[in-house]
Formats: sequence, C-alpha cells, structure tokens
Amino acid sequence: VAVATSPSISAVATAQDAIRDIAVIFPSTSSRITDHNSTVLARRGPDQTDTPDVRVSTRVGHDETAMVEMWADAQPNDDVVELIRSALEPVGIAVENNMMLLEVAGIAVQRERVRLARELHDDIAPNVASVGLTLDMLLLANQLDDEQTRNIEATRMNIARLVDRIRERVQDLRADRSKSLAEYAYALVADIDADGPTVIVSLDERTPPRPAIGAEVRAMLKESLRNALDHSDATVIDVGGRSDETGGTVTIRDNGSGFDLKDVSEARFGLVGMRERAHLINGDVTVESAVGEGTLITISWRDTA
Repeated sequence: VAVATSPSISAVATAQDAIRDIAVIFPSTSSRITDHNSTVLARRGPDQTDTPDVRVSTRVGHDETAMVEMWADAQPNDDVVELIRSALEPVGIAVENNMMLLEVAGIAVQRERVRLARELHDDIAPNVASVGLTLDMLLLANQLDDEQTRNIEATRMNIARLVDRIRERVQDLRADRSKSLAEYAYALVADIDADGPTVIVSLDERTPPRPAIGAEVRAMLKESLRNALDHSDATVIDVGGRSDETGGTVTIRDNGSGFDLKDVSEARFGLVGMRERAHLINGDVTVESAVGEGTLITISWRDTA
C-alpha cells in the first residue's frame, strides 16, 4: 500500500516506503512497523501473533519513536541492522513531527473550545434565556389579543429550542476532541498489506464530526474501504472529501472491476446497514458503479445541531 496525503506526507506513508526498503535489505516472512504507542503503521506479509524474531528500533533524542518487527529464519548481522535502522529513521522523524504537530494543534484547539464554551454558557445562553423570560411575563400579563399571543408563544418555543441547542453545543465543546476522520483513515490503511493497492487519503477536515456523528461516519468509512479491498480488484483506492461544522462528505473511489447495480443486492456489501447509520445522522449513502469502470461510494451528512 502506498499512502499519499496533501499537503504533507504522513507517518503511515513513510512507514510503507520504509517497509519495502527493509524487505530488500533483509528478507523476512512477515514484518510490521509500529510507532511509540505500538500502533501499526505498515505491515508486509501474513499477520503474525507469535513473538518476532528480529526487532530494530529508532530514536529521536532519548525517545523510541518507531520499531520494525520481523519474522525470519535468520538473524541480521550488525551491518544489516544499521542499514535497517537507517531505513527506519525517516519513520521515527515523521512520527515525532506528527506528535509535535498534534500536541500544538490539540492545545490550541482545546483552548479555543474552552473559550467558546465559556462564552456560550456565561454570556449568550443567559441573554437568550432572559428574552424568553420577558416573553413569559408578557404572556402572563394577559394584555395581548389572540394573534399576538400565538405569535409570542411560537417565538417562546423557538427560544426554548435555541437554549437547548446552546447547551448541547457547550457539552460538545467541553467534551474530548473528536477523533479525526483522516487519522482514522490512516489507521485503516496501515493495516493493509504493503503489497495491496495504493490508497490515497485526501480529506479536507477543517472540523472533525461531533462524536455522535463521527462514530457512524467512521463505521461507514471502514465498511466501504473493506468492500473496495475485498471485492474490487482495484490497484488504486482514493479516500477523499471534506468535513466542517455544518456537515461533510466522504468519498471512497476505486479503479477496480465495478459491477452492475441492478445485479447486486445491497445486503451483499453491507449497504443496508450503512444506509441505516446514515439515517441516524441525517445523512445519505450513494453508490455509483459500472462493470469495468470502478466504484464510487459517497457518504454525506449535515450537522443541524
């Protein structure tokens, strides 16, 4: 698998390149590269559950940032170990860079979330609620005609709904950072064998979906990518789309064999379950395909909270 992302190269992409180089330096039955959290960044050969025969790690400063584990019939000599470590070094640097960027971005985002939550809770919500209280006092005065009463009652109901939405937003802002769709896509790709199709991840994620929405979108993304890997015979899979505070779209496009939509049951590819998930988040799933022309799955949603 080759992974590309715009505008920068991810640790997953770097690891996929490194694991190919390491396979040339020291052939093995299976190998995998992990980061400092033991997250698999790249994998080559059959999945293994027993203890690896060879482990080589790289460090940035005093911290171990990446490791390659290999299952092989022989042990590399010292010169080969150094070559493996040299091939692994760019992965360690990429992991360290990602850690620093995520830490800086996470601090900035969390500070802004706290500021917005405080402003909504301490300023905007009380002011909106006070308008509702004023309307309640007008209604209690019984000095309005029927039409005025109906209009004010309707306005009062809208204000009550607005206050509820503000409270929901405050809770969302105070919650932990939503998991990035791009990060999730990279994690899925990292678990694909390195000899598989090229996977390009190009998600414009200005704001990750809220937790309740994100869980459903990630499940649909996983199912769509699995279908492309298992059934399409594709050489290239492109995961694209966008996400912001108003909603988003994720597309999974492959250049595989495609199929005639009239000849395939939706249940076969899990589309029934995907449509049910989409319905839960005010979204939709569409499938475009033709024999010999690949397949395009589009997941879309709107955030109306």
